[in-house]
Amino acid sequence: MTVVWVPGACELPITCKIIANNKNFHAIIALGTIIKGETLHFKNITNIVNKEIANISITHSIPIIISVITTNNIEQAINRSGMKFGNKGYEAALVALEMINIIKKINS
Repeated sequence: MTVVWVPGACELPITCKIIANNKNFHAIIALGTIIKGETLHFKNITNIVNKEIANISITHSIPIIISVITTNNIEQAINRSGMKFGNKGYEAALVALEMINIIKKINS
């Protein structure tokens, strides 16, 4: 397992693309949180990031599990990362493993 930290959500697509180009990985998990600010800018960022990551997944034939959550505040982000409302990172890891197994089965 390799963990790569990026400065913000906008840097996730290029990072996913570089990892996908590497061809040493069976799946990628893109984790992050976009917290609403004073404007609706976070919706635009979320849409662009999700669209670009999905395109990379399709063009590189590698499952990229998008677990970039949007919240109104930091409390919601904490609650969705393992507190009150489940653990989105854990859920993403399970989906990644499931997709690896599905692809392995299809290719065999």
